Amino acid sequence: MSDLAFFEDFAAGQAFAFGSHALSAGSIAGYRAAYDPAADKAAETTASPWQLCSLLMRMNYEGWMIRTAARGAPGVDEIRWHRPVAAGEVLGVRVRVLDTRLSNSRPELGFVRFEHVVEGAGGTPVLTQTNSVMMARRGPEAARPPRTTAAAPGPAHEPVGET
Repeated sequence: MSDLAFFEDFAAGQAFAFGSHALSAGSIAGYRAAYDPAADKAAETTASPWQLCSLLMRMNYEGWMIRTAARGAPGVDEIRWHRPVAAGEVLGVRVRVLDTRLSNSRPELGFVRFEHVVEGAGGTPVLTQTNSVMMARRGPEAARPPRTTAAAPGPAHEPVGET
């Protein structure tokens, strides 16, 4: 039996939270120098918005995706940056399943659409992102109805209930 979470393990409304990461002044400066050299000099002590996207990708992978049968993503539907993030601010991530659907062309896959919220001090959103992830199915013939619990796959999460 696999410990991976498959398409059938996700249901609309399912939510989970994970992560605790603080960007250092050095990591902000290093990222800006390497990937965002045209950034506003007045904002040198705040993270590049693109650094927040990179951090979300890393936190998602380590927080839950590593324990799924994810098969990639067709892209990002929407990204919004809500406010700057200063060095030392502790960030966490909340994820909610918006909907699921089977692939029309590949019966071994389904799509799970997620809303990701990177939260800063006091739980205030600093970034939101919506995108779909392709997930392998357990098998087209053995597909089970989605779970209705709020638990995320794997042990490295904190359930936050259904929304």
